[in-house]
Amino acid sequence: MDERADLEQILQSALAVGVQVHKAGGYTARTDAAMRRVALALGADKADPAITATLVGLTVTKNDWSRTAVKSAVNAGINFSELTELSELAKDSAGKSPEQVRGELDTIVTNSKRYGLGVVLPAVGVGSASLAALYGADPAGMVIAGIAGGLGATLRAWLITHHLKPFVFSVFCAFLSISVVLALQSWTETPNAALAACVLYLVPGVPLLNGTADLLTGYYLNGLVRLTMSTVVFVGASIGLLAALSLWGAA
Repeated sequence: MDERADLEQILQSALAVGVQVHKAGGYTARTDAAMRRVALALGADKADPAITATLVGLTVTKNDWSRTAVKSAVNAGINFSELTELSELAKDSAGKSPEQVRGELDTIVTNSKRYGLGVVLPAVGVGSASLAALYGADPAGMVIAGIAGGLGATLRAWLITHHLKPFVFSVFCAFLSISVVLALQSWTETPNAALAACVLYLVPGVPLLNGTADLLTGYYLNGLVRLTMSTVVFVGASIGLLAALSLWGAA
């Protein structure tokens, strides 16, 4: 194979792995390491990743030849099992051809397991009810928190399919969840616990962790982007919460 064509295959294989790690919710240093490991294992002399919140780029060099490519990589949700498999693929890429790496990557992506809304939405309700129990809610408060959390998560899923931004859907979802609890508060002696737990699904836990990890590993711009996005969600949820409390006269 022509040396330039071989370098192009190395570039595309390493970049494909990096894009998938980024989409699956990996923090920047993890995406960077995966691409470097694959590119060098496949025969590149040097690999220089460039990663932003929505783009993944890579430059590979071999025998004074360089190739660069950039691909869009919008986060598709968190998938820890897929991240683990991708990390194993990157570690075990030595001795393999670019075609073998791409084939194994395609297998990982094809077999990736993502729970459907029929599982996720009830699980959100159960999680909200469980958190309410930790806050000291009585059984009625747990049920109310579960209902409010499940309905809010259902609204969020619907709004996301209509391409609303995080700030917008967090306002409406928090408003709905808080309103449900306030409408049913006479059924429980612990409404405050239900109020605190019903918006659990809006907490951007992984973006906060990834943003902190990016800051600690020197990827300051990406870290600030992730933390800013988390702040936007918090602000939206706070506005929705305040609006619901004001409407129900509980503010």
